[in-house]
Amino acid sequence: MSDRIRDSFTQFYAAIEKSYEALKGDRVKIEDRKTGMLELLKSGVTVPTPPSGTGEYQELCRTVMDNARLQLESWQTLIQRKIDKSEFVNRHEKSILALVFADVNAGKSSLGNFVGGWNFRDTAYADLYQPHDCEVEEFSKASREDRQLRVIDHFPENATEATSTIQHYTLAQGLTWVDTPGLHSLTVEHGELAQEYIQFADLVIYLTPSSSPFKKDEREMLEKLFKMGKPVILAITKSDFTPPPAYRDGKMVRLPLAPKSAENRRAQEKYIAEQIREIRGNDNLENSHVLSLSVKLARNAVKTGDSDLYAASNLDGFLAQVGDILSEKAVELKMRRPRAEVNAFIDTLTGRSDAGWQDMLTIPQLRADLAEKSENLQKVLETCKAEEAKICAEVELQLPTVLSLAFRSLRDRKSLDNAETVKAEMSERISKLVAECCRKGLEQLGGMVFTLELPPIRVASADGRGYQVQHMEQIIAQNVERDPRGVEHIIRFFDRDRKFYRVETRRERIPTGDNFQAFLDKQLEDVRAEVRDHVAKTMERIAGECIGPLLECYQELDRQLAALTEKLDQLRF
Repeated sequence: MSDRIRDSFTQFYAAIEKSYEALKGDRVKIEDRKTGMLELLKSGVTVPTPPSGTGEYQELCRTVMDNARLQLESWQTLIQRKIDKSEFVNRHEKSILALVFADVNAGKSSLGNFVGGWNFRDTAYADLYQPHDCEVEEFSKASREDRQLRVIDHFPENATEATSTIQHYTLAQGLTWVDTPGLHSLTVEHGELAQEYIQFADLVIYLTPSSSPFKKDEREMLEKLFKMGKPVILAITKSDFTPPPAYRDGKMVRLPLAPKSAENRRAQEKYIAEQIREIRGNDNLENSHVLSLSVKLARNAVKTGDSDLYAASNLDGFLAQVGDILSEKAVELKMRRPRAEVNAFIDTLTGRSDAGWQDMLTIPQLRADLAEKSENLQKVLETCKAEEAKICAEVELQLPTVLSLAFRSLRDRKSLDNAETVKAEMSERISKLVAECCRKGLEQLGGMVFTLELPPIRVASADGRGYQVQHMEQIIAQNVERDPRGVEHIIRFFDRDRKFYRVETRRERIPTGDNFQAFLDKQLEDVRAEVRDHVAKTMERIAGECIGPLLECYQELDRQLAALTEKLDQLRF
């Protein structure tokens, strides 16, 4: 006669072994993709060093580049965290990770111990028990990365969750059964930790207690699991009851634990099935029939060898459901989670998905910010071009005064007729005037401050020729002492102080004025075109050497981010 309990576990172990063989021969190195992503984020982008100098736009560029470095570091930290947290998964890469998820006291640990064969000890089925270590990973409150591992032989049942723990064992090398803290465990950290580990699950076994099945928050969590693409097996636990004592032969007798009525079980299973149909993505539910389970009944059945009681526990049906999935879908399940995880990270980072992150930018968001900054700089360049006319007007307004002072100084130094001296003086004065007007105009325009050395103008069309001084001639008579002649010698003999003079005349040119104003006007007219051209070239150089490097800085980073996006897309599955 067939033994239902033995057959159930024999077939279950066979399914696990089949799953192990499939995974061993056809596993994919998902972590290589994660490492590749990390290397790309570390070496794929070199944030340009912004140009030095002071000014609003220079400071803004430095801020943008600093923020870009922080974003890169945030992306690197995120993927490194995923790699670090995947160490648990890597240790079990040849087995299906089945994560049991439920509220506190839903019977997770009891089910895990039964599936692991712990209850076969000291029974007729002791040979079915395959001893295995149960590893408990504890997380300190101070740091979730501070993990301490200890080994036990089975999961504690009905224990108060005093610490945040993840418990797991690997059965027959092909199934890693993971017991998590409950959704509403005693500390907030426990629930968060349970949800965190869901991302590693290849299969989620979702339990809801028969005493209050499928509460609102459980439904919401299941909807999240479906949205994450997680394959789910759903079961109703603790589907049993203790009948009230009966009187037999005048004595009160305690009746054994019994399964809930078939009618009660059907009603709960129907209710849950109806609720599931209303959840989007419910095609991820792997079992078409949600079973009502009783681990207590199954334990009693193992102790007594009662196949009918074991059938009433529905554990054979549950193991068959899990076994079928392991036999037929092991590779698909194993690849579904890590592929989705890799793709989800890449899709979010590259903007293929609109999920985004709350605390960091994605590549498209960073590129959009760079595009906005580049566009603003382009507008500044356009504004600089438009400002050129105003600066030209300001230069031309001050030019007469500047040159007038220069020419007067040259005139006083008697150098106004020296063409080279005039050119040099004009070039120096005009260069200073243009530089001053440009600096003032750009500082007023947008707070741009620059310290670059501007090229001086070397005027060619004006050289100082044409300056004339007007003169008048006059005859000047002057008595000039002369030697005595003739009788004058006798007079001189008697009067030694007597002097004799002659009248001499000369013609002398006296300056009466000059053409200074006309000369100045002519010089201004001759040099005006050159000054306009010099203003244009000066503005172009200022824009090119001040704005150009900033613009190139933004554009270079954008080019690298575009290349990074393309390379990340190549890592997608």
